[in-house]
Amino acid sequence: MIFRKQTIAFLLMATAVNLLFVACSEVNCPLNTTVYSQYAMKGDTLNDTLTVITLRPDSNDAVMVNRLVGARSFYLPMSYAHDADELLFLYTDTAGRRMLDTVTVMKTNQPHFESVDCPAAYFHTITGVSHTRNRIDSIVINNANVDYDETKQHLYIYFNSGN
Repeated sequence: MIFRKQTIAFLLMATAVNLLFVACSEVNCPLNTTVYSQYAMKGDTLNDTLTVITLRPDSNDAVMVNRLVGARSFYLPMSYAHDADELLFLYTDTAGRRMLDTVTVMKTNQPHFESVDCPAAYFHTITGVSHTRNRIDSIVINNANVDYDETKQHLYIYFNSGN
């Protein structure tokens, strides 16, 4: 009799665990948990070739945009937990002359929980932007909330027209 109760209890527990795994596997996780900020170029269009490099604290700098020409906007991923992202904007004109701007995007990081089955994700709020003024005239925060919605234009970049 005791053996039968243990067997029934075991089968009920196994069924409950199985149902839990089936329920969890039904969750639709985002395909990519990295959130991207959209930079929209306003005012005078940028005719130069643009390369964007992210400066990482671990010295593993990375090219995020390589030789962009003729675009009106581009997307950059945001770091998960750093309070600021530092970027180098390298411009090359048709004569081969280069100019460099440094851009720092300050932000807060909010962990975003989808499900135990999904990888970690962070949403961000842009709190400020600073930059050098070699080729960039100004950067304006249009939409500070960075999440999975890629239709938002987060930052507007205005370039110097005299250079």
